[in-house]
Amino acid sequence: MTLTRITLRAVLLYLWVFLFCKSSPQSGQGSGVQAWRAKDSYASRISSSPLKVPSQMLLVRGGDIVYLRSIEETEEVVAENANHDDQLVVIYFSANNCPPCKKVGPLFEELSIEFEEFGDKMVFCKVNVDENPVTASKYQVTGWPTFLFLKKGEKIMEIVGGNLAEATLYDWVKLMAPKEEKKEGGEEGEQDEETS
Repeated sequence: MTLTRITLRAVLLYLWVFLFCKSSPQSGQGSGVQAWRAKDSYASRISSSPLKVPSQMLLVRGGDIVYLRSIEETEEVVAENANHDDQLVVIYFSANNCPPCKKVGPLFEELSIEFEEFGDKMVFCKVNVDENPVTASKYQVTGWPTFLFLKKGEKIMEIVGGNLAEATLYDWVKLMAPKEEKKEGGEEGEQDEETS
C-alpha cells in the first residue's frame, strides 16, 4: 500500500471520527469503547516473553507490553526489531497526570492481547514521558497520549490525542499488521486470495 493511500485513508478516517464519533462529555465514553475496556491493569502482571527485548527491561502482561524506561532501552528495542520489513513496533507515550492516557491505556492492552498471535512481528511498547522525557524528545512527542508506529526503525505513522486514538487505534494497528502467515498458522487461503 502506498504512502498516498495510507494518508488518504488516515484523512478519511479522521473526518469520519470527527463527524460521527464524538464522545459525550458527561459519560466520557465514545460509542463502542466499553467493549475494549480491559478487565484488569496490565501493570499488575509481569511475564516472560520470546520478544526481542533485553532481559533487564520490564515486560508487563497484556499480549506483552515492553515498558521502556530509558532512551537506550528504546533504541535497543527499535534496533532489534528493525531488521525485517514485516516487523511493527507500536510505542504508546503517556503521562502520569493525563486523563486521556488513563482512558486509552486499557485499549492499548487489549490490542496487545488481540494481536499477540503475530508473535515478535508486532511489539507493543509503553513510555511514561514523566519518567523518560529523553525518548519523548527524540521522537518529537509533544502531546499525549501519542502512538508511534515504526517499521525498519523509522516512524511511519503517529496518532496524537485520546479521542482520535480511541476511535482509530484498532483500525490502524490492524492495517499496519504484518501480512504474512500468523504465528499459529493463520488463514493461509484467505491471505493468498487477498494478495492475488
